[in-house]
Amino acid sequence: MITTIKKCFSLFILFLSIYSSYAQNDTIYYSENWKLVQQKDSASFYRLPVTKKGDLYHIQDFFISGKKQMKGFSQSPTKEVWQGKVVWFNEDGSIKQEGNYANGYLDGDFVTFLNKNKLVAKYKNGKFISGERNTGYGNSMFYMQKVGDTIREIIYQDDIDGIRQERVGTNKKYELYSKYYGQGGEFLGEKQPGSDGYTKGVEVMYVYDPMRVKSITYYSRGKVLGQTDFYPNGQVRAEFLQEPKLAHVYYTPKGEEMGRVEYKIDNYGILPKEGVVFRFGYGVHKNDYADEYRVERKTVYENGKVQEDATYYENDKLRSLTKYEEGKKTLQISYSEDGTELARMEYENYSPFNGTEIRETGRATYANGKLIKEEVYFPKTEMVQVSKTPEKEVYFDSKGDELGTLTMENSASYPKPWKGKRFRYDYYDGTVSSIEEYEEGAIVQKTSWRKRKISEENSDTFKRIEKYDASGFNKINEILFYSNGHKQSDITYRNYKELKGVYYDKDGKIMGEYDFEKKDGARYQFFGDSDEVQEYELTSNGKQLAFKKYDYGNNVSYGSIDPVLVEDFDITCCASYYDREGNLLAEIQFKDEKPWSGDLYDPATKELYQIQKGKKTGCYKKFDYNKNVIAEGSFVDNKKEGVFKTYTYDGMVVSKENYANDHLNGKAFYYNNEGDEIAQMEYKEGKPMNGMRTVSVNYKNEKSLQTYKNGQLIKEEIKTDDTLLVKTYLNEQNVECKSYYQDSDQVKYQYQMFEGYLSGVVVKFDKNGIELAQANFERGELQNGVVYLNKGYGGQNMSYYSVSKTESELIVNIYGEDNQVLFTSEENLFLGEHTFFTKSLGLELDFFSEKDLF
Repeated sequence: MITTIKKCFSLFILFLSIYSSYAQNDTIYYSENWKLVQQKDSASFYRLPVTKKGDLYHIQDFFISGKKQMKGFSQSPTKEVWQGKVVWFNEDGSIKQEGNYANGYLDGDFVTFLNKNKLVAKYKNGKFISGERNTGYGNSMFYMQKVGDTIREIIYQDDIDGIRQERVGTNKKYELYSKYYGQGGEFLGEKQPGSDGYTKGVEVMYVYDPMRVKSITYYSRGKVLGQTDFYPNGQVRAEFLQEPKLAHVYYTPKGEEMGRVEYKIDNYGILPKEGVVFRFGYGVHKNDYADEYRVERKTVYENGKVQEDATYYENDKLRSLTKYEEGKKTLQISYSEDGTELARMEYENYSPFNGTEIRETGRATYANGKLIKEEVYFPKTEMVQVSKTPEKEVYFDSKGDELGTLTMENSASYPKPWKGKRFRYDYYDGTVSSIEEYEEGAIVQKTSWRKRKISEENSDTFKRIEKYDASGFNKINEILFYSNGHKQSDITYRNYKELKGVYYDKDGKIMGEYDFEKKDGARYQFFGDSDEVQEYELTSNGKQLAFKKYDYGNNVSYGSIDPVLVEDFDITCCASYYDREGNLLAEIQFKDEKPWSGDLYDPATKELYQIQKGKKTGCYKKFDYNKNVIAEGSFVDNKKEGVFKTYTYDGMVVSKENYANDHLNGKAFYYNNEGDEIAQMEYKEGKPMNGMRTVSVNYKNEKSLQTYKNGQLIKEEIKTDDTLLVKTYLNEQNVECKSYYQDSDQVKYQYQMFEGYLSGVVVKFDKNGIELAQANFERGELQNGVVYLNKGYGGQNMSYYSVSKTESELIVNIYGEDNQVLFTSEENLFLGEHTFFTKSLGLELDFFSEKDLF
């Protein structure tokens, strides 16, 4: 529960969405997938009327057989904000799972079972800390294990050693690797995110209920090389082969070979070279394999060029046949579902030339390369929506009545709109979605209608009118309308910049006017395609006098909006701030148009200050997007004073720092994510003096552990997901550096820095401590030797590269997966210094920083 922020306190948001959406006074029935149903006969579960016991509400669910399915206590009668122990049962009465909750979040032991063995998972404030759990995943199962920082997840059907997918990761790195298994536990492959950011191995996609393999995707050099697909009955539909040649072999649902195609490969992937490519559509097949994929398209290739392309109806009959010569389309014949020829078109230079072409959306007739007539149909009908000729376009409604005409200007390239109206339609119901009006080739007005679904059956429609100057490029006016058709706002523009706005209520009365240039008047902003106000602002010559802001309400269905006031500001009085549930977060009183007393909340930074006599005095808090406290302390007369604490997102203390007169002073303490103290630092007048402290080094919030002595930085340890870098500061200019392999005490790199530049010897070692390469640098420039480097932004197929420099030669090697050499270049240096040809590789060759070291 959220309460008004008046004094120092912990702020918690404790809401959990559930399927029950109204106060329960009667027995409620649910379907097998826990959807509300009206009739008991169609129910699989039911819930007894909720009863109140003390401050909590007792909730009990039952199988339709009358056996108990769940029992527990909630803080809400209509939402499952669990408190205390909650138990779920199997229909035989045995415990399925049970957990301890605090304020709606798992907190403590969560007990589940696997093969009748009891599993216990430890939770804290909803976060999985350690242990094992096994819960439902639709009609499959989901096993999860956490030991230390390593997380293992398995999705399986019935047997955890059978068909399944496994993922192993850590808190910081979601996926170290994933493994995939087929029916009976057959190992299918493993996927690994490469260090270069590209995937390698194979990835398997599954379909559930029941669990089966849908496809296997093969990666090479970070790109998809090919994919094997399966029918729902488990039979291979399209098998991808890598040996002896890249190919696909296609099969029927019964396992009979349909055809095959061989591929060639280029920079963009594989391309058909020889054979037949089948495209499949999902539909009902008229045989023993109902709901199987059907052949939707078949394309024949010879020597990398299309020879023939055929499409098919759902009854397997030929829909169209297109012929090619040397890859150029020459003929298309269209057929009806009974096999009757409907039309044919001859092509020249890829373009329609003579005949009639039947398209997905209609048909077009050409003579000697010129369009005679084109008809566009309403979807899934043969009702004409648009009739086009080179001279004009005529538009119709779904009843066949003419809506309007647009005359065309016949240019040398293609007809362009000249005068009249162009209509566009909603694809789903065929109604007009927009009208463009043209005068002498320029658009002068566009009227559009957009629908917002407010319930399963109903939608609201919102109209918009945009007007343009004679050029057709500059918008001069925009008018929005309410769903009842009355004007909502009328904004004038110059070069797309807002000038003046007039705003109306739903009855058509003016409720405000605003000058955007002077920033003067009352401005309204509405939720997109909505009747609801999102922002209201009152200003006078640029000075904000009042402001209100609303957010989308919770638990709204479809596209409906239930605005919730989140900010209410009045410079003559006060300001109030609320969360999305409408609970008061902070309230501040003004004096002489300035914050004077109370609680001031900044929605942009999510910081809360106590204000006394116009100054920050009292408690300070900073929140994350889930309203968890991530920093807190106190101010006196606008200055930080006393202990300031920072927290992880799950509430663990990261630091405790002491301030005096707005400066760090005295002793500070730093902690790891498990709450263990890892450093102490003594500060004086804001400066670190003696001890150690942690500092965030990047957006990932990775930490640097810094050691100071007598106010001088003498050592720094930077730990990331991939490595540990230790820097020893000899003086202000010179730094000795060692980086280590991940989770190892073996040195990977040893080098020196001078005034922030690589200077001196850079040595790389392998994981066994054997020297791999050595190079000499001067202020970031490679002088001689060999250095291994991270790829640049454009190196899509490379993992890293090496540069070797001598007095007269520069050698570059580019490496891919598994350290294989993909490319090598050697160039004689011009005058012993410069390269010409190697630079065209797009690699950095002149200057390197320590971040470039691979």
